[in-house]
Amino acid sequence: MERLVSYLVYFISLILLISFSIIFLTENSNIVSKLYKNDIINSIQKNSALTYDFKKLSVQWTGLDPSLIFEEVSLHNEKAKQHYLDSEKLVIKINLFKSLSELSIIPEEVNLVKSNIDLVFDTNGIFIKDYNFLSTNKDINKPNVNSIKYRISDSNIRVFDKINSHSHDLININMVIIKQNDDIELFTTFNHQSSKEIIHLASSFSIHNNKINGKVYSQGVNININDPVHFYKNISATFNKLNYIFWAEISDNNIINIHGNFGVAESILSNNLTKDHIIFNKFNS
Repeated sequence: MERLVSYLVYFISLILLISFSIIFLTENSNIVSKLYKNDIINSIQKNSALTYDFKKLSVQWTGLDPSLIFEEVSLHNEKAKQHYLDSEKLVIKINLFKSLSELSIIPEEVNLVKSNIDLVFDTNGIFIKDYNFLSTNKDINKPNVNSIKYRISDSNIRVFDKINSHSHDLININMVIIKQNDDIELFTTFNHQSSKEIIHLASSFSIHNNKINGKVYSQGVNININDPVHFYKNISATFNKLNYIFWAEISDNNIINIHGNFGVAESILSNNLTKDHIIFNKFNS
């Protein structure tokens, strides 16, 4: 019995020693970056026809879960001169036990820090390159990630609206997206055009067959809308210092049952045919 106990103590000590050695070595040296940097870059470029690069790869451990930290990340199409992403830091937290059980890397959390991201919006979804964030189609060749958290910190996002041929800039954005199967929770705060224009957004929704259903809440402070918003036929409007609060339901990609209120310091209502316009000052509803 004593011999069995001593063997168990020796075995556990050996495992702990190896584990601590791996953690110490990967956290305090650039061996991971030297061994795997080129392989990662070549693999991504081979599968996506994109130019992907990063300056350094390091590993940080939280308990027994490692985080892969990519520094100065760039993703673009060199031939088309199309930018998709550059980031000061990309952090991917790995679920070690799930990864070992499925023999594939299973991310638990992805965090983009101080990034510039270009997205495209059309009737089919929101895209970065060919990846659709709103698609529920599953690739059987990819690991099954049922639960994951995405973070975007201190970043800027440009969304090109293909439908209206217009770009929207989300400045200084901080966002958390929690995905559980097809159910998603989203919380974000960002600036519209300047640091004084603040938008808060929270939403809980699900995606089935590329259809979104759920609820959304938003609040805007000091929002300036200089590009005309088009209403019935040839009527358009601009807004200066718009404050609003609204909550609504989303059904099959359509916003319904909208409730809320708004106030605006100045709004100009224009007839695009006659060029006549009406100015509203300090209007509340």
